[in-house]
Amino acid sequence: MGDYKDNQNVKPHKFYKSVLIIKSDTYNINVNGLDSVNFAPAGENVSVESVADGFAQLVVDPNEVGTGTFTTAAAADTEDDLWALRASGEVFSFSYTDPNYPDMSCSGSNCLFTTRPAINRTKEKPMHEWNIICAYLKMTGGSATVAD
Repeated sequence: MGDYKDNQNVKPHKFYKSVLIIKSDTYNINVNGLDSVNFAPAGENVSVESVADGFAQLVVDPNEVGTGTFTTAAAADTEDDLWALRASGEVFSFSYTDPNYPDMSCSGSNCLFTTRPAINRTKEKPMHEWNIICAYLKMTGGSATVAD
């Protein structure tokens, strides 16, 4: 078991400084009104194949397909561009960075929107959930920035 570390002072998380940029041949969108992001590989990269006599072998699959979801405020000024890009069917790339986690990065290329966001109106602020699929998703984690 690792040693307990106390007094590890990390900088406060400021999601509003996170940046999601989407680029295609026609569009260059620095997404405003970002409320959440979620990107994940679509499948396992390593699996085990086994046979009846107990022999097993690790199988490495270099599959880089991934999916993503990001939620934006429907009132944001970049919503028109996102809707237009989705309607165009154009392939795009994206990059996502979070300044509190400098070693973390997430990017994708050969991406398409998989569905149209639902439109709903209630007394809460209207939000749009954008779902994408990427032929090539690259993700790297990293720790938070320690405060001085």
